[in-house]
Amino acid sequence: MDTTYTDAAPGGKSVGLDLTKALEAFIIPLIRGTDNDAKQYEENACTLDPLAKDLVAAFKAFVSHIATGPKCRGQKAIEVKLEEEKQAPRGDYKHFGEEVAHSRPQRRSLIAMCHDGHQSRLLDPIEKQLAFHKKLICSLREHVFNSMPIRLLRFRPHKSGFQILLLERDAIHAEIEAILRVNIHREDHYPHLSQQGRETDDEAIKRLISRYAKYAILSHTWSRSEAGEVTYGDWNTGQLKSESPGYQKLINFCKITWTEYGVGFGWIDTICINKESSSELDESIRSMYNWYARSQLCIVYLASTHTLSDMYSDPWFTRGWTLQELLAPFVIKFYNGNWQQFVAGSDNDKGEPQITYQIEKATTISTDELRNIHWAPISRRLQLAANRQVTREEDIAYSLMGIFNVSITTAYGEGAKRAFFRLLQEVLSTSVDVLDIFNGASKVVDNRAHPSGILASSPRHYLKRSCNPLLSLRRPMEPLTLTHVGLRVPTILMPASAFKTGQYHPVGDFNAIMDIKYECSNGVYKVLDRLSYEDKDEDPNSALDDSQSLDEIMLAVVNCSREVGDGRYTKPGSIFIPEMCLAIPLRCREKVGKVTNGRGNFQILETSEPVVFQLHAKNHYLLSRFVHQDKLKNQGMQLVTLYL
Repeated sequence: MDTTYTDAAPGGKSVGLDLTKALEAFIIPLIRGTDNDAKQYEENACTLDPLAKDLVAAFKAFVSHIATGPKCRGQKAIEVKLEEEKQAPRGDYKHFGEEVAHSRPQRRSLIAMCHDGHQSRLLDPIEKQLAFHKKLICSLREHVFNSMPIRLLRFRPHKSGFQILLLERDAIHAEIEAILRVNIHREDHYPHLSQQGRETDDEAIKRLISRYAKYAILSHTWSRSEAGEVTYGDWNTGQLKSESPGYQKLINFCKITWTEYGVGFGWIDTICINKESSSELDESIRSMYNWYARSQLCIVYLASTHTLSDMYSDPWFTRGWTLQELLAPFVIKFYNGNWQQFVAGSDNDKGEPQITYQIEKATTISTDELRNIHWAPISRRLQLAANRQVTREEDIAYSLMGIFNVSITTAYGEGAKRAFFRLLQEVLSTSVDVLDIFNGASKVVDNRAHPSGILASSPRHYLKRSCNPLLSLRRPMEPLTLTHVGLRVPTILMPASAFKTGQYHPVGDFNAIMDIKYECSNGVYKVLDRLSYEDKDEDPNSALDDSQSLDEIMLAVVNCSREVGDGRYTKPGSIFIPEMCLAIPLRCREKVGKVTNGRGNFQILETSEPVVFQLHAKNHYLLSRFVHQDKLKNQGMQLVTLYL
């Protein structure tokens, strides 16, 4: 495979040739006064006289000149020569210019009878198609500028191979529009003639745009060799090192995309993002998940792996950005270090058992999560990122934006903790099952990064999350609100005392024996025991500190819910006490029932994993768990809003 770098390759010859074929197929039968189609014309093309051949040659020269518009003139390009058997791309590449119009609509007036017996002229088919064309082109522009990447690589037939250009959105739009105009007159492009059944204009437009504006995308790990990757700056200056791994990666990706999958556009982060522009970098980072999700195909290149059995150990599975690159695309194909498919013949490796086994072995991601990560709880998505590595520390937060369907501005230099806090802040304001955000280790966070002492500062806090699905079934009693003094969280306080004797006398209808894994020790506790309510001889003015005993603690249960009440079985103001409780452990000076201030009379206790325990009820029927807020005191509980 030979490659040549040219400085001013013609930008639209393939489109021009396609236009020429379309003109030939249309004009020749028209001149002859026959209805012969393009196929019949091509079969008899050899009978044309020299003047006719000169005319066709002139048409070709003219159209080629017109097609080389200002959007593509002067573009730098790479020319790639292919082996003879690989010159014709398979699949749908014909949709990118190899297909021409084979029929033209018949212009005729349609007449219908009105109720009064008079004839009424309906919309002319040509007029209807022109209106459809206009709407299609407008929709295409919106799609290119709002849903596609800022920049794409374009692959075109050229001599004995193909040509690679780097196009901006204006040029991308011009390319696709030209291809659409060539192919639009095919009958199955119109909604009223579609073989797929009658469809609306909007449905037809969506189908056509997805057919002609498709692109492939590459997921990879950056080369750390001295030659490095081919960057946007390298492309513009023409300083391409053909012997570098990055250059070979570029060529192989483009070759596979064009010849094996018939896709005419491609995207690689190394070349298609101008990292010198802060605004472009910000847009790219915030849009990247969607760009991967909208791609026709994601090719994953595992440079360090050559066999399927070793696939799980590739460094690609440890990088921060590759998590979304694995989860976002609908279709994905894995290639080894020799650019060979790990499993040949599979249309989509997300449905290939041999591949999904390796993915789960490397990441613990299940097949269901691979198909739709947005169904996974908040803590699970954060757990998947816990051991990922990034070069810039803020990227551990920025790389998760798409996975949570949120968007935050990028601000390199703010630090990982601040960036992660802003991510969680956005998750809190947009998610429904927000209580799962507490399903992680309880760590005291430095309030210099943010005002909340309970919100995690890293995905690593979720390494040992609880997998119990019951924890996130309920909504919070009130919206969780972030204030300047902390996160406002409605809770049910339950006292717990260290289990040192065999005696346990619950104060009400609920009881539990549970354990807490602290950073350096474990503790076993009796929840809602009568002894927890006895007054102790303690100095009420003494400060709370880590040296004090953990024999008496307070559990702030966060996953209780307030019920509206139907008036028959439950009354308004009832609180549902869950069987599986998710709690924040506190050292608190005041007793349950006497806590009056949720802003400082407590200390958050640090744990290595979330505090989850099963709270048993004396009566086993469900209604026994609905307790009116005025009756909580009888159960040894207190409803308090804390600022954590």
